[in-house]
Amino acid sequence: VKGERIKTTVYVMGTKGARVRFNALDPTGSVAADLSCDGSNFAFVDFNRNCELSGPCTKSAIAQLLRVSLEPDDFLMLAVGSSPIIPYDKASVTWNSKSAQEVIELVTEDGSLRQQIVLDGREQRWDVLSSTVWGHDGEVEWKLSNKEFSLQKSEDGVEMRLPAKTRFEQPKEKADLSIRWDERTVNTELDQSKFIMELPGVPAC
Repeated sequence: VKGERIKTTVYVMGTKGARVRFNALDPTGSVAADLSCDGSNFAFVDFNRNCELSGPCTKSAIAQLLRVSLEPDDFLMLAVGSSPIIPYDKASVTWNSKSAQEVIELVTEDGSLRQQIVLDGREQRWDVLSSTVWGHDGEVEWKLSNKEFSLQKSEDGVEMRLPAKTRFEQPKEKADLSIRWDERTVNTELDQSKFIMELPGVPAC
């Protein structure tokens, strides 16, 4: 519902290629909503409203649960502290010695989109502190910010710095998503059948 704010626990798993699965829990710990993308199509069930949806797996499908429009692979980038990147034609990098930050500016070929990515250059960490995209009208299309990075080790032994908090905002849509990452397992084997969900055949949402 537009304008509503929801606070809940969500379990998510995913891999590149638009394969993601979300389980949103209700206060009792039961699954309130289930969303899956199998690489091409999505299936969504809202157990509280007893309704379902299906169709192509796009950013609109992700918005059914998260309220913000994000391509499935872009959401996975958020989970590892990275940022979606526009299809740029021009790029520049500047160094802010006062804040020890590297600022990357990207512009599309037609100038319709501009992106600024700010990296934490202290001790060569290169954490993505923020990422903002502006449209041709100068208005913010979306903004991403990360906080409280720490060093963690993936399942295959690779060390990486991951944020504890992520915020994704879409001002034009009056939508935002605030995430506290409690637990993450990176670079692990996933059962591909988990991305396929059979709908129960209830009315459409």
